[in-house]
Amino acid sequence: MIFSASSVFGVLSQLYFPLIGFYSLEWLGPALATISMVLVGYIMVLYGFWNRKLILTETFVLLGAIVFLFDVFISRSPSELIIKPIILILLIVGSIFLIKNVRKETESKESVEKLTRQLSIVNKELQTLDKRKTDFVATTAFHFRGPVTAVKGYSSLLLEGSLGELSSRARVAVKRIFESSDNLNDIIEDFTNVMHIERGEVSYQFGHMELKELVQDILKEMSVVFKNTGVSVHISSKEHERYNIMGDKGKVRQAISNILDNATKYARNGSIEVSLSRNKKDKTIILSITDSGIGMTPETLKTIFKKFNRGKDASRYYTGGTGLGLYVAREILRMHHADISAESEGRGKGSTFTIVFKQHADKKISKK
Repeated sequence: MIFSASSVFGVLSQLYFPLIGFYSLEWLGPALATISMVLVGYIMVLYGFWNRKLILTETFVLLGAIVFLFDVFISRSPSELIIKPIILILLIVGSIFLIKNVRKETESKESVEKLTRQLSIVNKELQTLDKRKTDFVATTAFHFRGPVTAVKGYSSLLLEGSLGELSSRARVAVKRIFESSDNLNDIIEDFTNVMHIERGEVSYQFGHMELKELVQDILKEMSVVFKNTGVSVHISSKEHERYNIMGDKGKVRQAISNILDNATKYARNGSIEVSLSRNKKDKTIILSITDSGIGMTPETLKTIFKKFNRGKDASRYYTGGTGLGLYVAREILRMHHADISAESEGRGKGSTFTIVFKQHADKKISKK
């Protein structure tokens, strides 16, 4: 409104009023022009129309055109009067293309910046949703843990006969209750571990340990599980070789247990081969766990260590999995600077999980 009014009064004071012999308002022209320029500058800055690169380009082109046009007017020879206007026209055409390209580049840059800002906002919203999801899982796991522990405890007492003798039919039912509560407790534990990992709340107590002894202890602890599932387990390593590493013994135990547990679920009535070796070239320690289970497809191998991921046919062999055990194992090993990978020749041909420990007992490990 102010800009329009100042433009109208400027035209009147500089053109119309002088024509009718009224000169007392001529001073309004420069004043209103100044106001108009200030308003235009303010609007450009306020609404983002100000672009230094584009304005400098247009200014440079305009000055060049004015200078060349002046040179045309002062031409002396007929040939200059022909050549210079042609050059001026070419200059103007080239300048138009130049300005268009600069404007297009500027618009593209602004679009990218706008998209970046939008992505930043979306990313913050996703982080908020992820935090809410983690908090929900934590609350749910906390409230589930108590009742499940109670069910498991009382069913255990019933099976032991501490609360009186049970009939054979009742014993079968209570045993199923105990096994189901035990499976549910494992699921809650998996969710709790993932929650702590995502929140960065997992603490590690690094120290010296011998990997062969740790693996042997784990196999002894899981001997009942192997017996119940009909899985035979063999371990191979050099008899007098010691495999010393730095790490959190409890966390490494959990990672290896998760992998062995996974192998046991899908290799029922089969076999598991555990081997320990040392790479003499890079002095890494290699732990391999090979099962004769259902195997994996190339597609499954790509996602096997992701959260909530299970093989395509996994539910046909074991329905209680959450797809979190291998993810937790990978995250624990990653904090130990150890690599884990999976291999399989296909369905029905078993799987091999390989862990490569890069840091040993004579080296300090980072707690990042």
